[in-house]
Amino acid sequence: MGIQFIGVSEVENYLNKENVEFIDLRDTKEYRKRHIRGAKSMPYDSFMKAFTTLSKKKIYILYCDRGATSILAVSAMQKSGYRCMSLAGGIKAFG
Repeated sequence: MGIQFIGVSEVENYLNKENVEFIDLRDTKEYRKRHIRGAKSMPYDSFMKAFTTLSKKKIYILYCDRGATSILAVSAMQKSGYRCMSLAGGIKAFG
């Protein structure tokens, strides 16, 4: 299965859904400056060490600065059986 993406125009459709979790893969400093409402901060290196502890019952939407890092993380998650997507263009595309 290939990497699944959502566009910035679709973000609102997923916010506040009980089974969806947004994860910001940028460093904590960047997260504090700006992030998607409700997103959990999990810098990439920490995330890659710990994502297997996350529930497989949720859908995860990952994002980073421009999208490349989240693609790597989504690929790893999918190989482990998680349902996840990458925000196309990252937070930069979000506005």
